[in-house]
Amino acid sequence: MARYIVELDEIEAEQIAHRAEERGYHSLVDYLRALVAADALVAALRADWRDADDSADVIESAFREAWHEAMTGKTLPVDQLWDFPDDD
Repeated sequence: MARYIVELDEIEAEQIAHRAEERGYHSLVDYLRALVAADALVAALRADWRDADDSADVIESAFREAWHEAMTGKTLPVDQLWDFPDDD
């Protein structure tokens, strides 16, 4: 296991310890590990978003079309939403 030394001034150390306690962590190490895991998750989600096939313009256009259809009554009854032609 690797060991790291983080230098903090007294105020920073108190703030971090207080936040860890507020969030229910029993140790500062557990809190810091959770922060690193959360950061990794955010980075992965951002990468997924960047790699998404649909651009914001495509998503907006699809939403506008669906909204128009809903507002003009071009809808299906709920019991028909999952009826696909190949289900027979």
